[in-house]
Amino acid sequence: MAVQGYEVFMMISTEPSKIRGLSKKLMKYSEVSDLHELYGEWDIILKIKSKTPQEVEDFIREKIRIIPEIKGTRTLVVSDIPK
Repeated sequence: MAVQGYEVFMMISTEPSKIRGLSKKLMKYSEVSDLHELYGEWDIILKIKSKTPQEVEDFIREKIRIIPEIKGTRTLVVSDIPK
């Protein structure tokens, strides 16, 4: 089944002391549909949903990249959801 709209997962690294505050900040964005704090190489994973790829690009450029607590990201584009 093809994905309706556009979805990406973004993994985020930050300082351990900033994980909870950053999570709360990210959850305020309507584009973020799910967020989980992690152990390991990445500290947070979030799901971003939008209607178009351009909306995701704008969200990342205008809202995510400007957050100083974020040390690094990896973005994964969803291609399909098998059912």
